[in-house]
Amino acid sequence: MIYNAYRSRDDYNLVEEYFELSFNKDVVPFSTTIVPVALPLITMIQKGSLKKVGDISKKQNDIIISGQYLYAYDFVIDEPTKIVGIALHPTALYKLTNINLSKLTNKHVALNTISNQLQSTLLPILDSNQNKKSLLESFQLALKDLPRTTTKHTKNIDYAIKYIRKKEGLLNISDLLNIIPVSQKTLEIKFKEIVGMTPGKYIKLYRFLKLMRKYSSKPIKFKDLIFMYDYYDESHFLKEFKLFMKESPKEYFKKDISFIKEYLKK
Repeated sequence: MIYNAYRSRDDYNLVEEYFELSFNKDVVPFSTTIVPVALPLITMIQKGSLKKVGDISKKQNDIIISGQYLYAYDFVIDEPTKIVGIALHPTALYKLTNINLSKLTNKHVALNTISNQLQSTLLPILDSNQNKKSLLESFQLALKDLPRTTTKHTKNIDYAIKYIRKKEGLLNISDLLNIIPVSQKTLEIKFKEIVGMTPGKYIKLYRFLKLMRKYSSKPIKFKDLIFMYDYYDESHFLKEFKLFMKESPKEYFKKDISFIKEYLKK
């Protein structure tokens, strides 16, 4: 199994990274749990197929758009497969398609059912043989040139996400309301429409994601991480772990999580 990711320096809040994922005949069949990363994804199966991603299967040349996921989902491969794609900024998909992103929450769907323009723009790049740096630049330039919906609400949500990231999810809704000039109701409605989930759920997910990445990057005891990421106590953390991973930490760590550790090292 080979996983490579290349971070973007996109200043337009569109592309976060380009990634490649390959499974050769020595590692298939392969199955794992994918931890939600608080980003929408666009992926293309260049070779092989996905026996299962979430609740569906996909074959070669399919281009899939994955909305925000609130919990982990299954990822199963039973033949040599190569996947390439991009992770988008949380507000990018709304800006590029002008659709209510809550309709894509916890879903993987064909890109052409959402936007033919986006499909026709990205297909030649996804299917090309450029080197990794050139591919990333091509994605950034292609998306930058497409029409985008930009309003005071997208600007507010971009600022909110930047602040949530800065605080590593260690904040609450009132902290956002102190820096964004809207009511709580407006913030919740617009955040869900533009990102795909409420700000409260996004904050919880982002905090959990930072904890999992911290754990994957260096040997730190979970009890120390629970304190570091401001969970009330161990039972509070266990409840959130089960919410996002759909299993207990004990069940999770019984499995081979080498792929997840590699996937989370960003």
